[in-house]
Amino acid sequence: MSRVKVPQTGDENILEGTKFSVPDESPVTANPRTGEVTVIIDNNAKPGDEIKETVTVTYPDGSKDEVPVSVTVQSTDKVINPEPSYADTIVKMALVGIVLMVMIAGVITTLRRRA
Repeated sequence: MSRVKVPQTGDENILEGTKFSVPDESPVTANPRTGEVTVIIDNNAKPGDEIKETVTVTYPDGSKDEVPVSVTVQSTDKVINPEPSYADTIVKMALVGIVLMVMIAGVITTLRRRA
């Protein structure tokens, strides 16, 4: 068996007294304070197998939310359904302006050499 830890990433500001739980006999355990879950992967699991569970979040006022968690097993040599992505990047305008000025200066220098 192997264990995979999955952090709770949906809410960084968890209210004091919030509790996380999963059903008894589940292959998933939940840290009752942080919401991080540990998923136990059976040795007989095959690539493509999916372990799903619902984490119950109980707030200090007694209200509850149910949040799904899912882990898909993949082989060590092949990625299932790859989804490459890139983080959004913000560039300050001053930096873009400098780059444009350098490019324009290069074009002017090239034009002068040709003339």
